[in-house]
Amino acid sequence: MDYGKYRFELIKKEKEAKKKQKLIVIKEIKMSPSIEKHDIDIKINRAIKFLQDDCKLRICVQFKGREMAHRDIGYKILKAFMESISEYGVNDKAPMNEGNSLVINVEPKK
Repeated sequence: MDYGKYRFELIKKEKEAKKKQKLIVIKEIKMSPSIEKHDIDIKINRAIKFLQDDCKLRICVQFKGREMAHRDIGYKILKAFMESISEYGVNDKAPMNEGNSLVINVEPKK
C-alpha cells in the first residue's frame, strides 16, 4: 500500500470530522447588586442575542465588600433576569455561590 495515499485518506477523514463538530461557546454576563433598570435591560438584550446564536450563558452577580451581606438582592436580580429571558433559554439549577458571586448557567431552548 502506498503510504502517501494512506496519509491523504487520513487527512481527508480528519477534515470531514472537523466539519461535523460543533463548538460549544460559553458567554458570561457580569452584574453587580447595585445595577439600574436600564442597565439590566441592556444585559437582557445582549443575553437574548447570545441565546439566539446558540451560545450558553453564565450569568454572574458579583458582590464587593458590604454587598456580601445582601445576597438576597442578587437572588432577586437573577430571578428577574431569568423571567425576562425564559422564552429563549432555560436553567437547570438554582443560583450557586462561587466565592464572592452568585452564578447561574443558562442554555438556549431547542
